[in-house]
Amino acid sequence: MIRAYADAEGIPYVDYHTPMAAADGSMNADYTKDGVHPTEAGYAVMERILPPVVKRVQADRGFVKDKDRVALSARHFARKL
Repeated sequence: MIRAYADAEGIPYVDYHTPMAAADGSMNADYTKDGVHPTEAGYAVMERILPPVVKRVQADRGFVKDKDRVALSARHFARKL
């Protein structure tokens, strides 16, 4: 439901649930003590999931690190406005 909404609205979606879920859909006990909040191990899983999503969003939206491509990025944003 949340993923479908994000897709429909063009909002980046980060799926932490699937890699941290137990077979019954709850959070895997290896990643939580109370079934809701991640432990250090849970945050380690989340830390591996987020960077590729951020990089994809940055690339899709014209963010660049290379100084030679800054002008290209600026033109990209100008078209979006």
